[in-house]
Amino acid sequence: MSDLDQMVIRETDVVTLSQLGQDFLYPERLRLKLDPRAIKSPIDIGSFAYSVRYMGVRSCREGVPVVIGSFISGRRMLVRTIGDYFNTGGLRDRSILGEFKSFKFVLDWCDASGHVDAFDNVKSARVAYKGFREFLLHQILALGKLKPISCFARQRAFKLLIGLHFKDGADYITRGVPGIKANRKSPEPPREDNVKSYINVCIDVASRFSSFVMSGEPFPCRVKFSGLEAVVFPIYGATLTPYSNGKRLHCLNLVEARVATPEEYMASGARVSKLDIIRRSLGDTQKTIDEANTDLRHEQRMRLASMSASAYACLFILITGANPSEFVQFEYAEALEIERSAIKKELTAVKFRAKGRTTRYPIGRKGLQLLRAYLKLRQWMLNGQSCEYLFFRMRKDGVYSGEYSQLNENFSSAFFRRLRGVYLPPDAKNIPASAVRKFKSLVLHELRVSPSLVAESLNHSQRTNASNYSETTVERQEQEFGIYWEAVRKAAEVVRERGAKEEAATVVGHCEDFNHPVQTREEVPIQPNCETQYGCLYCENYMCHADEEDVHKLLSLQYVANAVRKTTADLQHAERLFKDLSIRIEFILEAVSERSKESSTLVAEVKYRVQKLGDLTPFWERRLQRYEKVGVVF
Repeated sequence: MSDLDQMVIRETDVVTLSQLGQDFLYPERLRLKLDPRAIKSPIDIGSFAYSVRYMGVRSCREGVPVVIGSFISGRRMLVRTIGDYFNTGGLRDRSILGEFKSFKFVLDWCDASGHVDAFDNVKSARVAYKGFREFLLHQILALGKLKPISCFARQRAFKLLIGLHFKDGADYITRGVPGIKANRKSPEPPREDNVKSYINVCIDVASRFSSFVMSGEPFPCRVKFSGLEAVVFPIYGATLTPYSNGKRLHCLNLVEARVATPEEYMASGARVSKLDIIRRSLGDTQKTIDEANTDLRHEQRMRLASMSASAYACLFILITGANPSEFVQFEYAEALEIERSAIKKELTAVKFRAKGRTTRYPIGRKGLQLLRAYLKLRQWMLNGQSCEYLFFRMRKDGVYSGEYSQLNENFSSAFFRRLRGVYLPPDAKNIPASAVRKFKSLVLHELRVSPSLVAESLNHSQRTNASNYSETTVERQEQEFGIYWEAVRKAAEVVRERGAKEEAATVVGHCEDFNHPVQTREEVPIQPNCETQYGCLYCENYMCHADEEDVHKLLSLQYVANAVRKTTADLQHAERLFKDLSIRIEFILEAVSERSKESSTLVAEVKYRVQKLGDLTPFWERRLQRYEKVGVVF
């Protein structure tokens, strides 16, 4: 009989987070009930006391199936320790769920890999911890199944479990076992045109749908958005826009915004051909429209109101730059105070990641106008009911139930999915809150706002802003790269044939006006200096003769620059100085090669002498030897 056949659903005790502080006689029975927005079924921390249990990812409503005979009494203390950590750690329910999943991954691996005794003693724990790291590295390097960032979190979870369970012996267990390093990639700022399109659509959806439902206009609803038009019928999926053509809606004439005729129905390509069935279907469609136009709180009107409210919420995310975890905390009472007060103009929330610090988000004059418009919609939606939160979620179980709760933190992504392919192009990119915050930071920096005020407006430190929010937009990158490559290409224009006029010879070529350097542009990585001559290629007076002498000088300079790039301790500094220089040399040599077949052969021969044989000019040979003596080049 397999382990799966022996698994049973055991009796369990479902407790809340506050109840975890009690002393349980049978901790192996514990299941923790979290906020339903995090997970609906209780998480089964007691199942960790059984070495043979269901290890799938699917949550079990009645508890994790286990093999009763695999119970390990020593694991009771581990379960109690985990429970105490969840109870006293100050974590939110979503964070507890994340930690539970990481702990589960660790313990599942231990029990499936022959390390059932991992938490019996210090020696066994160290063996298991070392084996776990090797397993993670194999998953990353050999199989490519896991990412470094996820393995970093899982190794950290194992280390945390060891620290909680063994306390004094934790340092010995983890000592000498390197941690898996992972750099969290910050999302790049959105394109400016994408942000503008998104904002315009949100404004149009928010204002037009709210006006439609509050004034009781009849369906179909016509919406102008970003210069385009949408026609919305009170039927799911019956929205005609340039991005959704509604071909399967045979009962509707979307172009003329009405119910189709029997002839139009049959011409639409529908499979039904019996006239009585067609007429009945068209009659039902007309009845649905009439009901929506009669009932001013019809299901489809509430759906449009929900769309409008979500659009307002996304606009406020753009205005405030708040994190979703803080945004969903904004309270109605505070918003009402802002709307009525001539002084207070900011929303507040608690930032859990900053030890409960209160954060403040000013909304500005435009934000106040939007707030007033949204509060009118909010009052209509609630229809006399109350909700403490400024923005809320309309609960739905097939139909809207008339109950309201706090927004989910992923509300903006859910709203974007409703927009894409209908009000936005199918290939449109989402603009999550993290990208919004980065975009806001960049705009403020471009407006010459002081770094301290930028950081304060986003409720983080200047150090955080500089390290995570300083990346420029895609358009700016494209513009800067365009300017850069144009400057590099112009470097090739310095190539000339040797003429009658004798220019001053230098160690990198020749100079038209020695000792009078002039920069080629405002910012260059190496300043032109006639004494060091590293920056000659960034000087207006530099020129290169298309002959063996100057080609040899350039290739020798490139050889030394690349040697420094590869071996210096300060890699970033060397890359910044010499990578651009090496690229410029390549462009100049390419220009020399293109002059004639003989020139191309010359460049190839000199490249072989320099790069393969190490034959440098006397000046650059001495410079390379000097670097080798001081340990820069090996």
